[in-house]
Amino acid sequence: ISKGLIKSIKHTASRSKREEHQELELSYEDAVLLLKEVQGKPAEIIFHLQMLHGLRIGEALGMTWENIDLEKNTITVNQQLQDISMKLRKGTRFESDSYQIKTIPKTVRSERNVPLQPPTRKMLLRTPEEDRNGYVFKGPDGKSVTYSHFRKRHFYPAIRALGLKLKTHDLRKFFGSWHLGVNRTDIMTVSKWMGHRDPRVTLSTYAKVIEEL
Repeated sequence: ISKGLIKSIKHTASRSKREEHQELELSYEDAVLLLKEVQGKPAEIIFHLQMLHGLRIGEALGMTWENIDLEKNTITVNQQLQDISMKLRKGTRFESDSYQIKTIPKTVRSERNVPLQPPTRKMLLRTPEEDRNGYVFKGPDGKSVTYSHFRKRHFYPAIRALGLKLKTHDLRKFFGSWHLGVNRTDIMTVSKWMGHRDPRVTLSTYAKVIEEL
């Protein structure tokens, strides 16, 4: 693998680690408004996967219909999409015409099953059976949508309409905060659903929420 690609991956990993320990920015009231804002829009499923299921943005964008069991009401997380510059991938096995690479989740514990929430299931059932294939959120060409495209065309317009200042990772952190602070879900279960490498990561990330309990 080229030095440029290694540097890019390390930068992404470092950024993800910093984001794991940031303060929560999304309140319950704002979360309700945000879900209403994106209701019926193409990217609504991504907001559901992050806010109601705790997926990382790359995991949400990489979610396929094959990994959603509408009978058993479960979501299987076993891959993620990552934006990588074609310049950095030149000469490597990841070289292609796409700005994305498909990889396994961050850690072994990141490969997991998460309960499919009723509102999300109801939304997914509106999609005709013949269209339930490939990525659950895709572009007009049927291909996956890049992280940069999602932020520019879907995420930023939604939060700006509500006057919010958020990062996509704040949607995932809302999931953890809700379960620990409101739903009183035990720490081990929340850690498992979020795919943290260790429950101690969950404890440190949500120390303030747990302390307030």
